[in-house]
Amino acid sequence: MAPIGMEYSSKKGYQLIHECLQCGKVGKNKVAINTIQEDQLISFMKSVV
Repeated sequence: MAPIGMEYSSKKGYQLIHECLQCGKVGKNKVAINTIQEDQLISFMKSVV
């Protein structure tokens, strides 16, 4: 799985969009809130997208 993007939903918050490198399936995972990692991941994804 490789991160390919990020989106924001008012109901679910930030979601990481990822794609399988073998089959191409795209999925989403919610980003944890109220953690140190949240800010670091969001900053990283904004720089990638």
